[in-house]
Amino acid sequence: MSPHLANGLTVIPPALVPCCFVTSVIFIVGLLVPSLAIRRVFFLCMVAIDTFIAFFATVGNPWQDHGLANTYVSQLLLACDFLVLHDPQRDYHRIDETKYRDLPWWKRIMWAFELSTNMRGIGWNWEAAKVHPPHPSDSMGRFRFVLRQVVRWAFAYVIGDLKLTLFRKRPACHAGGSFFQDGPGWLTLYVAAFYSDISFGMILTHSLLAGVCVLLGISKPSHWPNLFGGFQQAYTVRRFWGRAWHQLCRQFLTANAQFVSRSILGVKKGNPLLRYLELYLTFFLSGAVHWVGSYALLRHHTGANRTMLFFLLQAAVITLEDFIVAFGKRLGIKDGWSVRLLGYVWVVAWLVLLTPIWTEPLVKAGFLELSHQNEFSLVQGIWEGKWHPGYERTGL
Repeated sequence: MSPHLANGLTVIPPALVPCCFVTSVIFIVGLLVPSLAIRRVFFLCMVAIDTFIAFFATVGNPWQDHGLANTYVSQLLLACDFLVLHDPQRDYHRIDETKYRDLPWWKRIMWAFELSTNMRGIGWNWEAAKVHPPHPSDSMGRFRFVLRQVVRWAFAYVIGDLKLTLFRKRPACHAGGSFFQDGPGWLTLYVAAFYSDISFGMILTHSLLAGVCVLLGISKPSHWPNLFGGFQQAYTVRRFWGRAWHQLCRQFLTANAQFVSRSILGVKKGNPLLRYLELYLTFFLSGAVHWVGSYALLRHHTGANRTMLFFLLQAAVITLEDFIVAFGKRLGIKDGWSVRLLGYVWVVAWLVLLTPIWTEPLVKAGFLELSHQNEFSLVQGIWEGKWHPGYERTGL
């Protein structure tokens, strides 16, 4: 770490940025340790290192600070599940392999590496298979699967490039801008572009990794179900977050929420309050992950607190939604295309209404602008001859 300070933060030189991921090594080694007491020590070391980097250090780019902080907290919650709340060597194993105690030493290392990085548990005995998109069939063959990933990558790139073109050309998306400044129609488009920025960026990475790993024979097509369930799943807010959106956080959010509700608060299964207690705890923990990311970008609590509010309001909307659905069933209203169409409108309306609570401080701080500086653009290159366009300031 560099001793130099900027605004009270320790500056991490670019050459030392990879050292930020030393906690990933600690996590992997901790999984190989049989003693719970020692695993807890490893976990506390991770907490100390990640707390320092997230709150007291910077890599010099607020957008990168945001991404790293989100990664740190997600990893800590996953490590809490695997190193503290469970005995990983006893409880977790790949479905196609024997349990940990029967693995040779080199496979134990691979087991620990994959367990610490496979956020959805694909191919493991703890995968929440019912909420994931269907696994591709291995019978499709390697090259057909790779071709499909190439198409997915290209589609995600074009949509992402269109979204970035919008960000570059609209002052509302620039530092100091506001999603509200151009009226409700543009607000809806900006919110859609914000979620596209997250989702299609993740699809780019996922499709690339899937294609490369299957092409090289490292994994099978069945190990790579799609990352998102698709908007067709999102006819309720509950299903938007639980089925349509990525499920990378499900395991550690659910495990930690259940620990708090059942072990600390002592609420037993069968208690009608348990479902909603764990719902609010899950969104509170998700809010905490994103709160740290927002704080790392903004370096003040006010804007970060709005991030937490956004996620807690999702739980409140789902509570209201469950009441409305139950009331509708009592009136004899049955599921059908018209009901689902109304559900899609309901979901979009709530996202457009609530998302700016989260995004406004980030946009004003330049989150969208910082994340995509002078990237290659196929859309603007063909359209305007600007292959590495910057953000346009003529509207300000």
